[in-house]
Amino acid sequence: MIADLDTALERWLARMLPQEVAIVLDPPATPGPAPVVHAWLYAIREDPDGAPAGGSSVRNDDGRVVARLPAPRRYRFDYLLTAWAQTARREHELLGQVLVAAASTLALPPEYLDGRLANGYPVVVRCAPQGPDRPVGTGWWAARPAAHTALALTVLATLVPEADAELAPSPRRVALRSQQSPAATTPRPQRPAVIEGP
Repeated sequence: MIADLDTALERWLARMLPQEVAIVLDPPATPGPAPVVHAWLYAIREDPDGAPAGGSSVRNDDGRVVARLPAPRRYRFDYLLTAWAQTARREHELLGQVLVAAASTLALPPEYLDGRLANGYPVVVRCAPQGPDRPVGTGWWAARPAAHTALALTVLATLVPEADAELAPSPRRVALRSQQSPAATTPRPQRPAVIEGP
């Protein structure tokens, strides 16, 4: 799934950037020949708010359950985008093109989605999303080159798990037995008959 997302993101970035701009997935600390845009995946987390609850059953023509399908799970992929060019102004222009395109894009085009991503669920794109600041000196910020502009890009993608066909076999015969409880077989004490005189 991650490789499918990398390919889809490369296609999307290539559509909005000039043809001479190379798109690489390496960390931004290792710049390639300019001009180049680095799209580095630095974090993957599950998005519990976007995951539907419960799974479903797969039935055959006779209505018998033949497999269990777990509920889809949505994940958040955080990318760090940096541009390398001859001047800082040119780098800002490249990142600005990505920002403008992302502002009018809710999801990656379906024709860019292959493999695990071609499951009917949208792949949502958020550029520079709001959220708590990461501490400087740790994680993704430590990998950002000093005095270099970086653009955060978040992608939300849904993973549809494979169906579980290893089910316990259905019983061929069900034996039903009835047994009378001891309380039902114990005779109840009879009340003495009362005979009233004249």
